[in-house]
Amino acid sequence: MASYLIPEPTESISGKSYTGSLLFTNNNRKYYALKLNPDDHTEKWWAIGMIARMGGWYKPIVVSTVQDYASTMSDDENRPYKASISFEYDGIQYYVSSYTSALQSFSGSQNIPTCETTYSVADTDSSMTEAGKKLIDLYVADGGELPEREKDPQKYLLSEPTAETSKVLALGTRTGLGNLLISQNAEQYSFKPDGSTEEWWAIGMIAHNGNYWHPMVVSNTKEYSYSFSTKYYPNNDPLSNNTASFEYEGKIYHASFGAFGSTGNSSVLTSAKIPVYTATKSTNIEEMAKILIGLHLAEGGTLPGKKSAFEPMEYETIGWKNDGPPDISAEYLGKMDETIGKLCTNLNIAHEELEADIQELAETIGAITTTQF
Repeated sequence: MASYLIPEPTESISGKSYTGSLLFTNNNRKYYALKLNPDDHTEKWWAIGMIARMGGWYKPIVVSTVQDYASTMSDDENRPYKASISFEYDGIQYYVSSYTSALQSFSGSQNIPTCETTYSVADTDSSMTEAGKKLIDLYVADGGELPEREKDPQKYLLSEPTAETSKVLALGTRTGLGNLLISQNAEQYSFKPDGSTEEWWAIGMIAHNGNYWHPMVVSNTKEYSYSFSTKYYPNNDPLSNNTASFEYEGKIYHASFGAFGSTGNSSVLTSAKIPVYTATKSTNIEEMAKILIGLHLAEGGTLPGKKSAFEPMEYETIGWKNDGPPDISAEYLGKMDETIGKLCTNLNIAHEELEADIQELAETIGAITTTQF
């Protein structure tokens, strides 16, 4: 019986510079899942796949937690199709392959199962997301285990522009430094104006407003919340338009979501230098900015002025079995002591922070009561 789990690619594709894992053959063509840019990744390989009917065509659906692991191609294609659609499912972000040569009929041999559901192709994003979620459900129902993804607190952080590593940006009165965010019709950069003295903190992603892909930049400092475009700017001002300020957990943040030189072309997904977010399309800047903050926090990132006091714990199971006397060597007992010690430290920190929050709340209530009476 074919498995949804795709083996790690090891097969050289004839005439290509890619290594693939064979999904199926049809009409003397071979269709593969790929592991793109292997030197750029330390993540363990994990991908699942099925053959689905999208409208009137058959095509492989491949899902992974790593964008470069959710890519497909056939041996008669010149280039791979990199996953361009992502979705969140049970708190984890997945990528799903968006296209490879479609088949009007399917009669070949296969290494992945065929799904009985037929998906609409009227809306590519929604139909591919639906197919991706269905694939995950089928895989889990078949006894498969979903991967545990390592968090990356640096994923959405925009590095501070410096004279040593960044591009000098200048147009009219706008002069400063920036790091490339994406190349579209124009190059779009983060922006740190000359003479700025505030501590740098900014997060960013590429997102869609329904018409165009824009850099979404959020910062606690307004002058750091813009992107800088190299052309197509009106009034000789290269800084992004469409901005908003909003409150989040008692602090004011600033965001821009609209940059001159943006495009609606999906090629931005291969030219972006920061994460690309596809699950929600909206012109509401505050909504998109709060999504970005949520994604940053979900990766273990912190907000400016807030540092995690908790000590991260790495837990390794002891591996005792009920088949004889347990191994109570010094090594295993040491591991238990270390883990219990970290747990107690975090419990103490949580208790202290809770007491501080209660005290702050009591003082606030007291101040309100005093003012009113």
